[in-house]
Amino acid sequence: KGNTRVRTYEVDGKTYVGVVYKGLRAAEIPVSIPFSDAAARVVDLVTGADVAATIADGRISFTVNSKAMELGSYVITAAE
Repeated sequence: KGNTRVRTYEVDGKTYVGVVYKGLRAAEIPVSIPFSDAAARVVDLVTGADVAATIADGRISFTVNSKAMELGSYVITAAE
């Protein structure tokens, strides 16, 4: 989407994901990034809540439920 930007940063074996949404209405934003581990945990860094995610074909995918003009921050770690 033209109103969405996703950036990733690798630090100490963790993948940090920033999702910027500049739309004027709430939206469900699908996020899919390359990921090689077989299992992982996605955590919303604002709320601390786990985010449901799937791993398939070398990618991890999850959905961000964004309000208008919102920034979301997430971390992906190996599942324990």
